[in-house]
Amino acid sequence: MTSHGKENNIKLKTLKDLTQSCESGEHKVNALAAPERSETNHLATTNSVLPAGSVETPLNGKHTHTLLEAIPDLLLLIQRDGVILDYKPSKAIASLMPNRNVQGEHFFAVLPVALAQQILSALEQVLQTGVPQVYDYALPQRLGNYLLQADLITRDQLKAALNEQRRLRAKRENVLLGDLLVRMGQLSADDLENILKQQQINGDLRFIETRILRSGPNEILAIMRDITERKQAEAALYYQSRLLDSISDAVIAVDNSCTIQSWNRAAQSIYGWNASDVIGKKLHDIGLTMFPGNGDKTVSMDRQLEDGHWQGTTVQRDRHGRNVDVLMSASLVKNALGHPIGLVALHRDITEQKQDRHLVSDIDIQATETPGDLHRSYELLRALFDGLNDGLMLLDHTGVVLGINPALAALLGVTPMEAVGMPWAALCGKPLHPFPGQKIVEALQNRAEIQYREGYTDPAGQRHVLDIRTILMTGPEQRVDYAIVHVVDGTERLVMDAIAIQHERFAASGKLAETVAHEVNTPLQAIQHCLYLAEKLDGEERTIYLSLAREEIGRVSDIVNRICNLYRPSQKTPTSINMHALIDRVILLMQRVLAQQEVILEQNFASTMPFVRGRVDHLTQVLLHLMMNAVESMPEGGLLRLDTTIEQHRIPTFAITINDTGEGIRPEVQARVFDPFFTTKSGRSGIGLAICRYILQQHNGSIAFASTPGQGSTFTVLLPIG
Repeated sequence: MTSHGKENNIKLKTLKDLTQSCESGEHKVNALAAPERSETNHLATTNSVLPAGSVETPLNGKHTHTLLEAIPDLLLLIQRDGVILDYKPSKAIASLMPNRNVQGEHFFAVLPVALAQQILSALEQVLQTGVPQVYDYALPQRLGNYLLQADLITRDQLKAALNEQRRLRAKRENVLLGDLLVRMGQLSADDLENILKQQQINGDLRFIETRILRSGPNEILAIMRDITERKQAEAALYYQSRLLDSISDAVIAVDNSCTIQSWNRAAQSIYGWNASDVIGKKLHDIGLTMFPGNGDKTVSMDRQLEDGHWQGTTVQRDRHGRNVDVLMSASLVKNALGHPIGLVALHRDITEQKQDRHLVSDIDIQATETPGDLHRSYELLRALFDGLNDGLMLLDHTGVVLGINPALAALLGVTPMEAVGMPWAALCGKPLHPFPGQKIVEALQNRAEIQYREGYTDPAGQRHVLDIRTILMTGPEQRVDYAIVHVVDGTERLVMDAIAIQHERFAASGKLAETVAHEVNTPLQAIQHCLYLAEKLDGEERTIYLSLAREEIGRVSDIVNRICNLYRPSQKTPTSINMHALIDRVILLMQRVLAQQEVILEQNFASTMPFVRGRVDHLTQVLLHLMMNAVESMPEGGLLRLDTTIEQHRIPTFAITINDTGEGIRPEVQARVFDPFFTTKSGRSGIGLAICRYILQQHNGSIAFASTPGQGSTFTVLLPIG
């Protein structure tokens, strides 16, 4: 035990001491309300551990000890500096704690690394706010055997890791085998994560719930409970609900009073009611009937379904009052004693089938009119096909042109009659003016729809920018029978977009010139005044005014340089960047600032390793500026949370979220935070966020924010992956 731990044992009572004091009547435990706590608060007097009651009951030491032993949870009383003041072991999760007395030791030397880090991140927050924190921790079982069977490590590597684990335990350091293998470089963090997921599927993973409570002014109580069975039950319920939702028929369950107990997604689709709207209501409240043609609600379910099952057709009404023809199959649900406790019914919507039967009777009547209708429909479709400005073409599964409209034929320099019957590969591969259509052939071969943009010079020498996409039409055996090719000439639109962008740049340049004139005018006036006074004076006073003028000139130079950096394209070549490594580097640079400002940093990184193409120094500048802004908004300290996720927009996107608990941004200035030279802070240029947005635009990314005054701000950076 450390000397620090010994000092605590002198000052603080253990469970045994408290038991004896309870026997002598020194302590009474109120099971309803917590007594006043002193700095010597311990497990034996922690009301949060005891079952809630309604009266004050004196407990002697024997009862207190028995009550604590009856609790299956692992209890740790931890001081602010991390020293364990007292603990109660647990047989249910004995693998979490070393088989020795850990009182007086630091919890980082006792608990697994990942669990200790969770407690560390919550400790200060719980002591400051008093709000309990709850975490889940996955505890692997028989990890060594699993790794050997999966050929992920050798027996020599496992032996070396176990020897290292014994050595660390001798030094009172408890490290899980998986964490130790990662630390020794014998297993990657991603492999360990995949193993834990597989062990969860196989039932080889135990889940520990850790609840962190404030026990005193400078103490927390960690309560650890095995919740594996609960997790498994939740998983089973989840799969059952997914199974019900995957069924195309409505599944509706009611109790004996016809109160709805279950309502799947198909029921919502057929009747229009969400599950949250109907569960707990009776069937007749939403206009449904369970027993067709029988309005007597007093007849019990087992009498209406004498053989326990009923099947037939009925008409129900949906949420909007429309009739729905339903094929219904209902069955009784009985308890262990054979008594009916409810009913489950499957509803299949057969409305369209009944309508189809009515339509069949009209087919013979309409048969004589069909050739004329078909001819008119063909002429209409042909007029639309030929009159479209967009290019359209129909290919068979071998790539032969079955039809092409005049717009696309003109782009190719042929007539529609010349193109029909030709292989598309030969038509688009003419040597003088090759059409960018080889990807269409590949799409047919790979049976995959594609969409892309290509430049093309037509036989008349005119340049086009074409947006091309394919739509595949499959037959009953999922075989590609036809492909529709849609070609849009976007040249004119792109030219108009370029003109609009140029106009925006002119407008921005005017605004920039106005802003620069305003910003530079102030130091220029100061320079003019200093030079005027320097002409009138001499000696030391003259030197002072010349020095002031020089400083103001430097200020003007700094403003001009920032403007140049804002609009000057970078000459550096983009590279593939490991964003998690870059963020770790930025956090390392910010560590001293975070400590000085008493800002707590929380990180939550995406499980996959994202790579972004860009410039390391530019993205570092963006993250440093955003984190520095967040820290400066918390002058009295606070919480800075940094999260990364992989999101699916048009393309996979890497998202970085920086959230602070600072002063926030006032609503009246939020629209201008990205304007160059706009700032609410004295002595600042107001160019930082404008540069950040410009850099991210150069990386095909974006930045957005949300802020509530007095509660903090959240800035989100989005960057394309790849």
